Formats: sequence, C-alpha cells, structure tokens
Amino acid sequence: MTKPAEDTRRPPLAAVLCGKADALLDRTMRVMRLLHEGAWLGVLTAEERDAVTTSFYSASNMFASREHNVNALFDWEREAVGRYFGPGSSVLVPAAGAGREVLQLRRMGFRAQGFDCCPRLVEASKQLFQAEDAGPPVILSAPNEVPPGLPRFDGVLVGWGGYHHIQGRERRIRFLGQLRRLIEAGGPLVVSFFHRHDSDVTDRWLPRVAGVFRVLSFFRGEPVEPGDRLSARSLRHCFTEAEIRDELKAGGFRLDCYSEEEYGHAVGIAE
Repeated sequence: MTKPAEDTRRPPLAAVLCGKADALLDRTMRVMRLLHEGAWLGVLTAEERDAVTTSFYSASNMFASREHNVNALFDWEREAVGRYFGPGSSVLVPAAGAGREVLQLRRMGFRAQGFDCCPRLVEASKQLFQAEDAGPPVILSAPNEVPPGLPRFDGVLVGWGGYHHIQGRERRIRFLGQLRRLIEAGGPLVVSFFHRHDSDVTDRWLPRVAGVFRVLSFFRGEPVEPGDRLSARSLRHCFTEAEIRDELKAGGFRLDCYSEEEYGHAVGIAE
C-alpha cells in the first residue's frame, strides 16, 4: 500500500502568528493572575481576609436562595453521614450558610444545629426555616469561632467548603479544638476543601510573590502559607492530604477517611 504523501506545506504566516500570540496571552494572564493574588494576599490583614470572604457570600444570591438550600446532600455528604452518623444523632454544622445541610439533616431524622458568620445568610435561614416549618434557623457567630454556650453533639459536619476559608493553620487548629470540646471521644467530624498537590507551580510561586508584597507593605499583611489562594473574590486555602492529617491531629482528631473524589473531603474521629 502506498503511503500518503506528507504535507510539507508551511502554514500561513497569519496562522503561526495567531498561535504564538494566543500562547503569549495565556502566559501573560497567568503572570498577571499570580501578581494579582500575590499582591492582595501579601497586604491583607486577617480581619480584611475574613471581610473579603464574608462580602462574597453576602453578595451571592445563590447561597441565600431557597433553590440552593432545599437541595439534597451531595453524594459524598450523604455517604459520609450514612457511614459515620448514627440514626437520630445530634449534629453540629459550622459554616452552615443559610442552612442547606441543617435542613437536609433534619429531614433525615437528625437533630441538627448550625451557625455561620455571614449575617445575610443567617437572615436568609430565618426566612427559609420559617417557610419550611423546619425548626430553629442557623445562628450567627464570629468568624472562625464556635459560638459559646452550645451543648454537646454526637458529631460535626462542617458546611460545604467552610473549613478552607479559615485563614492560617493556627486558626484552623484552634477552631478544630473548639469543636473537639463539644463531642465525645469517637465522634466524627466531616470537613470538605479544595485539594492541591505539591507539584502545583502556582502554589510554589504564590507565597514567594506574596512575601515580596508583604515586605513592601512593612509586614502589614497576614503571613502567607503554601496553598493560600484568592479566587472568585474570596480567600481560601488548598490542602494536601498531609496538611489535612496534620491539622486534624493537632485539633484532636484522627484521620479516618480522605478523598479527592467529587469534592475534597475528610473524616476525623475525636481522640
């Protein structure tokens, strides 16, 4: 069989230039994004970081909407709840938003209570829970803090993605310690998060860029950790498995389950 002749014609110059320009634009945008995130991460104080994230959720119509909050638990949430939470047990939901998890847990027969630091979402939960005749709404808390006076619970389900908004390893560990004091040994804690791998180029360079801006601002900003990101107008931390294991351990929990399927999530058991 005769092989087809190779096409040795050169592509038109305009096509070559278009491809090179597009590749250059991609690289430029990545550099601009790195500088943008690094600058703000380097100069924002801890309180300002919290305010940026709270403002994002306050402005979001989706998280306050009935349509979002009457949705069923995600598959991974439902699997974790079915595996680790006993029927009818009491569950605390930190970072509960307007109450999606709380509402669904109550419909499943659990005794659930939630809290959140975003006033708009807490107000939305009052309207939603009243309309759904679903019991007490989500209560307001200070950022990164467990409200005082709560009773003990059988387990904890941290609201979807809430844990990765807590800025700084020490604050996250302190938060876990506060939750640990509310549950008995052997009780489960479920957290969800964005995950990362050490090979991520952005997460290697971003702390260096942010560090430069932090110095230029005379150390005004919060120290930047590998994995800290500014995305979708909110602050978050992306975790490795080792970080999740370490922080749960420091907060009084033993890592029992870690998964990056569907959405990064882990289950710790109170020690």
